[in-house]
Amino acid sequence: MAAAGRVEGPTPTGVPAFQTARNRQVKTRVIDYVRVCPDCVSGKEVPPSYRSKQASARIRVTASTYKILDQNNRYDFYAVDVTSEMRKRKGDQDWGWYDVVITSVGRTKLRGTSYSAGRNFENVDRCKSFPVDLGVSFYGVSAGTTVGNVSFCNKGSRMLHSKVAKGRKYHATGVSGIRSVQGQRYVRVPQGKLPKFRVQLVTNKDRFFCYTVSDGTHCRVDHLMQSKGLTIGTTRQKK
Repeated sequence: MAAAGRVEGPTPTGVPAFQTARNRQVKTRVIDYVRVCPDCVSGKEVPPSYRSKQASARIRVTASTYKILDQNNRYDFYAVDVTSEMRKRKGDQDWGWYDVVITSVGRTKLRGTSYSAGRNFENVDRCKSFPVDLGVSFYGVSAGTTVGNVSFCNKGSRMLHSKVAKGRKYHATGVSGIRSVQGQRYVRVPQGKLPKFRVQLVTNKDRFFCYTVSDGTHCRVDHLMQSKGLTIGTTRQKK
């Protein structure tokens, strides 16, 4: 029997609840990143040749929730994992940014929270992976426990994190130079309560288009942003 308010036993990397499908809830989203000529003034005309100054990627996002196995008779422990895979990466690897915001929503009162922290690593080799560690101690699971990884393919790519209301924000730069990023949020709730999480995704969606007028062909760049979100729940441990 674990002490109240503590998780004992295997660290998150080896906890069976993170591996089994019986407690796993999954949702996916796809968001396309497009960055065109960052130096161009949005809404101003540019030569047609600027079409080639473009970076893009298709970001496939998988959000999963789990119930962490624990014998605590006062609290239940849940986690949400958000993994973003950058596919079809093209163009300048130093351009663009991508935000993932993970928050708790709903009426379930949280008795404690933690999160994984992607360190501000800059890689020197192509597509190098770094560990994602718990940002603070989580009820007996020590800070520094590895719970995932982030994979960078460009020395200028970075991932930062910051606190937001009821959650955490992960900010990645150099989108085409990143292969994958991962962030997680952990919560402790009264036994029997089922928490919910909100995941918000934000990235560039620039637009380049040409139009014809009486004196010839002209083109324009619009610097735009886009956002997609999802809400995902949790389930109790099945016997």
